Amino acid sequence: MMTTTGENVSPKSGLTAFILCMFFGIFGIHRFYVGKIGTGLLMLITFGGLGFWSFYDFVSIVCQNFKDKQDRYVIITRSPKAARNLLLAFLLFYVSLIGFIMVTAGAKLSAVKRVAKNELAVLRTNDIAKAYSLTSEDFKKSVSLEDFKKFIHAYPQFTTNTDSTFEDIKFQDNTGGIKGYLIMPDKTQVPMEMRLVNQDQHWQVESLDLTTSPVAKPDATPATVPNAQ
Repeated sequence: MMTTTGENVSPKSGLTAFILCMFFGIFGIHRFYVGKIGTGLLMLITFGGLGFWSFYDFVSIVCQNFKDKQDRYVIITRSPKAARNLLLAFLLFYVSLIGFIMVTAGAKLSAVKRVAKNELAVLRTNDIAKAYSLTSEDFKKSVSLEDFKKFIHAYPQFTTNTDSTFEDIKFQDNTGGIKGYLIMPDKTQVPMEMRLVNQDQHWQVESLDLTTSPVAKPDATPATVPNAQ
């Protein structure tokens, strides 16, 4: 962190550059602000170097090492102590933000997995009506209870498996997808997929897909709940 004196200090506001970089860093707005039009345009078309460049600039601004077009430091405060406190506050904020994102993502992942596991567990008890009640409203509009019962009876792997495993769980906004296997009593694994949707803060099953042959057979054909797509 540099010591700012005299003519090496830019007339541009470090606080303004800080705010611009925080909210519009990937567009290079802070560089336009300090007169660096060329690199600002480059940052704009690369989305802040995919975020890495804008993050570097942000740290430079906080550390008061960022310069304007005339190679003068753009500072937020002349006090070294205040600058250090600002850097510490930024680091705490950044770590807290990353922690919050990770916790939120982990909670969503856990919720999606829990609902999927519950649906398969209920089917394993052969309580098809209850399993149907766990599906989304859109699913119920597309598939009647009788059609759902016919589908489950046609593919008994849903009720005769002993366990299930998930290998790929993805979610985006209010939708989620799961790929995994139903483990049969003879230890064969039948590939299955499930899609879920978040309605009124509750994850619900939106569709079920099943490959009727064991995973060892690459020519297996998929079976899908009728009209559920």
